[in-house]
Amino acid sequence: MIKKKKNNSFKINNLQQIYNLLQVVLFVNLILFSFSNCYEPKTDCLDIRATNFNVAADKPCSGCCSYPTLKLQINYVFGNNPLSFNEKYALNGVDTFQILAAKTYLSDFQWITTDNVVQKVNDTIQLIGYNQNQFATNDFVLINKKDGFDFDVGHFKEGGSFVKFSFKVGLNSVANQTNPVKMPVTHPLNTSRDTLTMYLDSLQGYIFNKIVLQKVTLPQKNVVLQMAQPPIPIVFNVNFVIKEGFDGIIKLKVDYKKLLQGVDFNQTQATMQRQIIANTPNIFSLE
Repeated sequence: MIKKKKNNSFKINNLQQIYNLLQVVLFVNLILFSFSNCYEPKTDCLDIRATNFNVAADKPCSGCCSYPTLKLQINYVFGNNPLSFNEKYALNGVDTFQILAAKTYLSDFQWITTDNVVQKVNDTIQLIGYNQNQFATNDFVLINKKDGFDFDVGHFKEGGSFVKFSFKVGLNSVANQTNPVKMPVTHPLNTSRDTLTMYLDSLQGYIFNKIVLQKVTLPQKNVVLQMAQPPIPIVFNVNFVIKEGFDGIIKLKVDYKKLLQGVDFNQTQATMQRQIIANTPNIFSLE
């Protein structure tokens, strides 16, 4: 009896398909393994409040985030015109004078949210004084047209909707007892590079507001008015939004005609200074 040979072609074909499939799987695994060895998780800023927030990062960095800056843009004016140190102005319609210099310390910047939350800049600095060293919010600005129109107050993290914005003209008692030579050279409280000094002595501290006038009409004279009174609060009702991750810009107009309203060169220096102190709350406005 002749036996028929079994047909093995089907089995061979199946084995070939399995072999081909194994090759494909092996190839894919090699590619995936290669990618996994080449890929390194990216470390960067993952704080959405930061200006350098990186949505493509995998791991948060340590101390690499940069936060928005509260910027102050100053518009110096004398009445309806830009302030000019070369312009001759009339004082009370009698005397003609020029403003030779004008400097003012601003500090303690705050903005209040619709939920009545007070926010400030996050920067701090150690104020090295004669009797005490304390850490304080580093939001000191010395506005002066000769130094420019743009000033950085400090960095902040939280955005939101705000209903009040405030600051003080002058320095608080702790800052006023700072030893200026102990501060960084570029800091507003260091007066070593200042030809028009804003510092009196270790007992009196700083001059908060200073203006130098030159009387042009006869008899000519220069008058230096310097105020070291307690800080004067300036408060504005506002309605503005600061987006998270974006700088906040405050446009502030300072009117020196209002500052000198009621001042007379025939007055004593002390009387003139008291008048300027009384005028100070009225010279600022938001644009």
